[in-house]
Amino acid sequence: MNRKLLSSFLFGSLALGSAGLTACVGEAPGENEGTEADAGAGAADAAPEADAGEEIPTELAVSGKAIDYFAANLGGTPVVANASLATEGLDPVVETLADALGVFTMDVLPASLFYVTATAPGYAPSRNASTQLLDEPLEQDQYLGSLPGIARQYAGAGGLAPIVPTPGNGIIMVNLLRNNGEPAIDVPVADIVLASLEAPEVPIGTAYLVDPLTTDLSPIDVTLVSAVDGNNTARAGFLDVPPGDYTITTTIPGGGGGGGGGGGGGGGDIQTTQVTVSTDGITFARSVGEGGGGGGGGGGGGGAATIILDPNAPLGFTEDIYPILQTVATGGDGCVGCHDALHPLPFTGTPEDTLALLLLDAIDPAGVPRINLLEPALSPFVTNPVYEAIPNHPNAFWTVNSNHYQGILAWIAQGAALLRADAVLPEPPA
Repeated sequence: MNRKLLSSFLFGSLALGSAGLTACVGEAPGENEGTEADAGAGAADAAPEADAGEEIPTELAVSGKAIDYFAANLGGTPVVANASLATEGLDPVVETLADALGVFTMDVLPASLFYVTATAPGYAPSRNASTQLLDEPLEQDQYLGSLPGIARQYAGAGGLAPIVPTPGNGIIMVNLLRNNGEPAIDVPVADIVLASLEAPEVPIGTAYLVDPLTTDLSPIDVTLVSAVDGNNTARAGFLDVPPGDYTITTTIPGGGGGGGGGGGGGGGDIQTTQVTVSTDGITFARSVGEGGGGGGGGGGGGGAATIILDPNAPLGFTEDIYPILQTVATGGDGCVGCHDALHPLPFTGTPEDTLALLLLDAIDPAGVPRINLLEPALSPFVTNPVYEAIPNHPNAFWTVNSNHYQGILAWIAQGAALLRADAVLPEPPA
């Protein structure tokens, strides 16, 4: 099985281009399956050294295209020719040049976590969300922010009084996501908070939301909430940010993480991610970080907790997968809304009955099992919501980077067990 698909959902890139497929519509499995890690301020980890007598890991190719971020938001995949790219967090640094078509390749040791910075004439120094390379070659695009595109953000956010950036300061563009990979909509602008890493309790800066129509930042309006644009992304940004390390804390409505000591979720799912801003640079980030929510000693929950799957732990249909198929109010993806008792594949029965239907050959018109134990990534159970040419699963905002998508693949690779106790974890690579 392709191990790239089983990496943590916390490691993902902007949901643009080949780095992240939009929900329901996309390319077939195997064409663009790369994942990358959340943007973070700390140094990334290089691959561990091999013990004496062990085979030294062979470098693997990390490839993709250098993409103009702001132009891509308007549609297509405009490439940046001859861009310079370098890793940050690896020793030694890996550097490469994109060709005239924007294509690049860099050789990196497996089991590496790092960042890619990119520069080109007419573009600001660009720091991408971090990349996680497992044990197979990875295809993942990297983004650059054009100077005209950045200027549009200052102009759009300023409205009738365009904001004049301070020389040396940078810009942050953040992709707002729920923990299950869905675009985080209805997030009030006041609930997206930037703070210094050294003093995370003291908010600084003001978030601007992206206008879904122009795909650029819009003036501050406390009544505004996040919405998806034509790329099925919900985004925000921070302008005129001094160079340094920061945290972005986003409160996602209706998340309600579990509380300790009898405490509730505090009204929503609280996400925190770390970012680094360079001089005159642009940083791309995701809101999804450590997740969380909840506290000790009180506080009411703000709705059902988002169901998070651990692809590296034993997974069972009853405990982990079946709840995802249920209503949004219970933390699921709402699949049961269509797959009701009248549907040929109902999710309203018991976990045992539902799994039995998924394993039957006859329920698929083509006679193909909904779960492919030999090639999990080809299972219609996951390919139908993600790769349909005509979208027919509006509630499943899955991408190949989504936690639920990756968790279900891991569950199938473990044998599609009814109970966690019966799951068989794949052998780690030699």
